[in-house]
Amino acid sequence: MRECSLLGCVLLVTAVDAALLEGSLGPRHGHSVVSFDTTRARSSIPSQLRRRQHGGGDVTVGVQNGLLEVANPVAQYFVNLTIGTPTQMVTVQLDTGSNDLVLNSAKSAFCEEQPSVCAGATYSANSSSTYQYLSSNASLGYGGGDLTSGDYAMDTVRFGDTSLNDVQMVLSYNTTTPDSIWGLSYSAGEQGTYKGENQYPSISELMVSSGAIQSNAYSLWLNTQNSTTGSLIFGGVNKGKYSGPLNTIPIENNPNYTTPSGFIVTVTGIGLTLSADSRTNAKANTSIPLVTKRADPFLIDSGTYNIELPLAHLQPILTALGAEYEAASEYAMVPCSMTSNTSTIDFEFTSFSISIPLTELIFPQDFLAYDNYIPTLRDGKTPACLLGMQPSGEDMILGDTFMRSAYMVFDLDNNEISLAQANVGAQADDIVEITSGKNSVPGATRVVNPVRAFENETAVANYDVPATGTWSFYETVSTTVSATGAPKVAGTTGIAPTGTGKVTAASSTATSTATATGSAAAAATAATAATSKAMASRLNGHFLKACLVAIVGLACLL
Repeated sequence: MRECSLLGCVLLVTAVDAALLEGSLGPRHGHSVVSFDTTRARSSIPSQLRRRQHGGGDVTVGVQNGLLEVANPVAQYFVNLTIGTPTQMVTVQLDTGSNDLVLNSAKSAFCEEQPSVCAGATYSANSSSTYQYLSSNASLGYGGGDLTSGDYAMDTVRFGDTSLNDVQMVLSYNTTTPDSIWGLSYSAGEQGTYKGENQYPSISELMVSSGAIQSNAYSLWLNTQNSTTGSLIFGGVNKGKYSGPLNTIPIENNPNYTTPSGFIVTVTGIGLTLSADSRTNAKANTSIPLVTKRADPFLIDSGTYNIELPLAHLQPILTALGAEYEAASEYAMVPCSMTSNTSTIDFEFTSFSISIPLTELIFPQDFLAYDNYIPTLRDGKTPACLLGMQPSGEDMILGDTFMRSAYMVFDLDNNEISLAQANVGAQADDIVEITSGKNSVPGATRVVNPVRAFENETAVANYDVPATGTWSFYETVSTTVSATGAPKVAGTTGIAPTGTGKVTAASSTATSTATATGSAAAAATAATAATSKAMASRLNGHFLKACLVAIVGLACLL
């Protein structure tokens, strides 16, 4: 769920009626972590599904007026927090896309009108002797136009035998949602900071200062969409919940801010890996690139139920899946038979990919069932299911349909995210502590020379790109690279050291060309001079990336 200071952003969810386990502090491999069992639960309120649009408004999906209506709102992820003195157990939604801890007051107008809906998700200030009032100027905005306002306050939060005193929060008295929300992103992005208010430490920062954990980092494993439990571990990694390598990439810093305020990562491509399919006669593990040579910034957001990406990226995916797209609602439908298909949509991050099985990307049919209405495709016969991908508005988002297939480690101290293929359904645990300093995530390996979405400096690239070609950059900037000379050495990138390179870089405001003959260093210097003129300008509020210089010559990747 993206916070945006009273501007519409993305999805909110409703209260949970399932039992959850509170955070526990305990030794793992001789050290301490703070771990939670998460619960996935659906809304107790039948309501229209709302999502962020280009203008921040709402869109209804339903059978009324020819549109699809969601009868069973999207499930989200929750844990219990133990707050106050005496303790109160408050169910909170986990949200990597926002930054504040927001607790609904039982005396809010919304919860007084619908107390059963808010049950378990409210906090009573009057019942806590450790409650401290700070001010009454809290005002936050979430997706679909949902707003909340109330008081800034502090109270004690407990994990096992450990207490965190003076934890700052928003106590909401005016809200349009029944959920309390735990924003897990950077404290630098707290909504009050946009209004000139002081930044305050997050719960994870207080865990570090109290000695409960060593590093401001946590891991998240959501499990499958058919599972009701997952895990959230502060200060630790559960090696039993992922398979393959754990790859580390940088968190991108939006150039409008001096420090990262959200979990933005760079996606360089999207592909489809086909399973054996009688309809297409495809061979198993056939890979088809669909979106290539990109450097697009995506927000990882557990408060958004789906993946949101540009329509130009979405169209080849829909074509490959044979989906039927409803332009009015911006939703895509596929045959429900595909829910058992093991083909995957693969998101590339420079040199590795996270694969999302269609079984996790397609929602079951009851998600769209309405009274006696069973949705079908346009033929009126084939049962239809909703694809968990939509066109994006202002931001591109990797929501729950992506996150369930990834094991994620959010390292806020080092501004990095480590990703691995999730070991869904895993029962065994192997929890190890995240230490402090660089290289603190156990078992993780940094990606060499990662592609960056927001970059206005020349960088070194170690990326297997052809010496000739055109690469696209976010905001539709393109750069053409051509090279002649000795063939590339196997395993190297760009033109050979003795070759001649020519680069033309173009933005909306400038075009520049440079040619260099001789050493790689000479080519790099010329390319830097050309691209610094063409690419240093801002376009649509974002810095543009300069041309990347390959280790052995000249290559450009935008």
